[in-house]
Amino acid sequence: MKLFNDLETSTFWMEIMDELSGGSEDPQLSYKILAKLCEFFDFGFSFIYHIDHQGILNLDVQFSRRKNEKPLQKQIDLKKLLEPYYYQVFSGCKFVYAATDVKKSVLEERIEKEFEAPTVLLFPIKGEEGEILGIIGLADKRKERRNAPLNKQFTYSVLVLISNYVKLQLNIKKIEFTEKALGNIVDNLGVDLYVNDLDNHSVLYANKTMRTSQGENDDSLIGMKCYHMLYNSKKEPCNICTKEKIFDKEGKPTKVYAWDLENANNNTWFKILCTGISWEKDKKACVVSRIDITEQKRLEQSIEKMAEKDALTGLPNKERLFHDMENLMQEKTDFYLLFLDVNKFKNINDQYGHRMGDELLKAIAKFLNKIKATGSTVYRYAGDEFAIVIRNGSRQSVTRIAKKIEKQGKQWWNVLEEKLSCSASVGIASYPHHGSTPKELLENADKAMYVAKEREGKTTFFNYKKMAAKKARNKFFKSVIENY
Repeated sequence: MKLFNDLETSTFWMEIMDELSGGSEDPQLSYKILAKLCEFFDFGFSFIYHIDHQGILNLDVQFSRRKNEKPLQKQIDLKKLLEPYYYQVFSGCKFVYAATDVKKSVLEERIEKEFEAPTVLLFPIKGEEGEILGIIGLADKRKERRNAPLNKQFTYSVLVLISNYVKLQLNIKKIEFTEKALGNIVDNLGVDLYVNDLDNHSVLYANKTMRTSQGENDDSLIGMKCYHMLYNSKKEPCNICTKEKIFDKEGKPTKVYAWDLENANNNTWFKILCTGISWEKDKKACVVSRIDITEQKRLEQSIEKMAEKDALTGLPNKERLFHDMENLMQEKTDFYLLFLDVNKFKNINDQYGHRMGDELLKAIAKFLNKIKATGSTVYRYAGDEFAIVIRNGSRQSVTRIAKKIEKQGKQWWNVLEEKLSCSASVGIASYPHHGSTPKELLENADKAMYVAKEREGKTTFFNYKKMAAKKARNKFFKSVIENY
């Protein structure tokens, strides 16, 4: 088949076409093409450069017909070489041809000087927007070459064909680089990530951190059931599987689902993120990522404990008291509430100072913890007030604890090498008889405690009738005094 005016040109064109169409995966193809160009167009050497992200030309391949040909520079700053104006000129032309028998322009002179050859042909490889992606070059250092002039139109056609191949290779390298970079990013996110088939729960992909967390360094997780990968003994899908949530009825992904999950085997916590995607051949898949938040959870738990603990005595505080009573009431658990107040505590503070007062409170807290019954908790309510919650106790067992408190109040407290006399008044209320809410129960225990104070520290159980009668008497005497 004759494509051009002469057989030699047609044959060369067909050879180039055959090479490019059949050897795209041949790593030596660029070198072979450059060799054919030099041979056909009678040049001494040829080369291909590509431009990197900094705009620098990097040598990809060089072919020389002579063994002693000087190697080209590995990198060339084309913008610096040509300067902005001539770089723009070069970007807009089909190619630059500086020949020995033709007067050279400034652009051609600079190219000749750079490649140290009197004859140079440079073809700019351009992107879709006309930006330079690289160059294809032919050069010769001989002062006298062929007799016949260069067929520029045919040369241009051949170089366009080769440049399309070079662009394809550049795009392939770019895709490979991007794929590798993304792989490195995904592998080093510090996040376990895997993809599983929603139909059969098989693992389709697992990143490096996921593989490492499962004790694997290769792709042995691929094909394994996701629930078996996560839990060795599990033989069926997890009850937290989001299969039915991450795709709508039309088969489109819905949204990202997130939740915190505790591993009961080792008490670690993970933040789980789950979303639906389309995998190859329209296969529905689930992308699952998990982040270790164990330290964060432990910090949160520590902060919660600190927020519910009295800083001075180390006892649970008022907030924890209400929280625990609410839980017991929700569980319908019977319990007693002892509410006690240290008598004349202000006098101790005034006489000995606040440090002494603080040490006394710590000693009282230690004592209450020592005498508490099994299943009971001591709280510091506020200031010099304490509370004890006794679960499933009897009136007799509660009375025994109150009597121990009364007995200790008649003895000396040894605090900071001082002997202190200090007693407490105790009021007692029980659930569900004396209140249906923590607030109501505490108010009634407080009322009983004030009656105990009036009785010189004798423990008092809350009694509706007596409290109501007392309230009525107080109201009567107040009315008499006001109307006197």
